[in-house]
Amino acid sequence: MPFGLTNAPTTFSTLMNQVLHEFLDEFVVVYLDNIVIYSRTLAEHVEHLRQVLARLREYELYEKVSKCSFAQETISFLGHIVERGRIRMDPKKVQAIEEWQPPSDVYDLRTFLGLANYYRHFVKSYSEIARPMTDLLKKTETWNWTPQCQESFDRLKRAMVTDPVLALPDMSKSFVVETDASDFALGGALMQDGHPVAFESRKLKDVERHYSVHEKELLAVVHCLRLWRHYLLGSPFVVKTDNTAVSHIHYSFRSDQ
Repeated sequence: MPFGLTNAPTTFSTLMNQVLHEFLDEFVVVYLDNIVIYSRTLAEHVEHLRQVLARLREYELYEKVSKCSFAQETISFLGHIVERGRIRMDPKKVQAIEEWQPPSDVYDLRTFLGLANYYRHFVKSYSEIARPMTDLLKKTETWNWTPQCQESFDRLKRAMVTDPVLALPDMSKSFVVETDASDFALGGALMQDGHPVAFESRKLKDVERHYSVHEKELLAVVHCLRLWRHYLLGSPFVVKTDNTAVSHIHYSFRSDQ
C-alpha cells in the first residue's frame, strides 16, 4: 500500500484485523503493521507463531525478517516496555519527560500534557496533580504560569520519571478497586496482589462539583467499575472506599437482593 494516502492507516488496520480476527485477544495484538504474539510457554509460542505466519501467507502478506524479533521475554510496544508480569514506560520517553523544560506558552503546555496524558494510567491522581496546568488550557484563561503551575509540573514529572511499574492482570485472580474523590477530581486504582494494574482519574464536571461528599465518592466507584469492566466482569473483586456512607449504600443494596 502506498505511503502518504489519507486513508492508508485505517484501511491497513482494518485489513490486519480481518486477517487475524480469529487470534485477536487470544494470543495476538495488532496495531497497524505491528503484530505482538504472546504465549505462556515457548512450545505454545512456537505454535502461535506458526498459526499467525500461516494466516499471513494465506493472504499473501509477508514479513521482513530483519524487522522481526522472536521468543522475546521483554519487548518495546507503543512506548511501553512489556515484560513477564509487568509493564512500564519506555526509558526513552521517561528521559524526554525528565529533560522537559517548563512550558513558555499554551502550545508548549499542550505538547507536554499530550505526552503525559498518554501515560496517565501510570500516575495515581493524575487529574488532581495536573489540574493547575489543565486549567490554563481553558479558552477563558490568559497565560499565567503561576507557582502552583510550576509545582504541578514538577510533581507530574517526578511521578513519571520514578520508573512506575504496573502489573499485568491475571484473570484467574481477584481484583481490588480502590476509589477516592476530592472537591475537584475523582480517581481510583485497580489492584491485584497488592500491585497496581492501572490508575484512573478525571476532573469533576462543574455540575458534579456540587454533589455531596458521598455522591462524589459513589461517582468515583461507578466510574471506575465502568472503566475497568473488561477486567471485572466474570472475576471476583472488592471495592475499597474511605467513605462510610458509600459502604452503607452498597451494604443496603446487597441486603435488598
